[in-house]
Amino acid sequence: MIQHNSLHKLLIYGIILLFITTGFSSVISAQKNMNTFKSTSVVQLPSKAMNNSEIKDAINNLIRLLHLKHPILLRLVQKLNIFRYNIFVYIRDHSGLKWFHHTIIGVDRPIIFLLSLALDMNLVLHVYFWLTISNLLGWGWTLEDIEGF
Repeated sequence: MIQHNSLHKLLIYGIILLFITTGFSSVISAQKNMNTFKSTSVVQLPSKAMNNSEIKDAINNLIRLLHLKHPILLRLVQKLNIFRYNIFVYIRDHSGLKWFHHTIIGVDRPIIFLLSLALDMNLVLHVYFWLTISNLLGWGWTLEDIEGF
């Protein structure tokens, strides 16, 4: 008979592996879609006339996106951030917040609300961690790239 602690650890490891494999499969499919898009895409011109500064900005953004280092890792970080943000919103919405003119006036479940705030802080720390790593190693990731939403 399996003890309760070993079953608990096995369940935790299984959940972690599930999240990791889900992230990798979405990244791999996104990379395949990007490769097929690059080979069959047609450039569409904007519907309105652009001035020189807008054209230069568009070209600079395109060059920056083409030369980002570690695109698969960046996509994994983006997926994790989107996942963490969705969990934060779900838990926050189920904490029973009471609003009045865009101001929180009460919470039905304060422990759940504090948990959602902890998740939000975890997301912010995670974003700035990857931004710091990117700046130190010269990867060229911006805050908007890392957030993913």
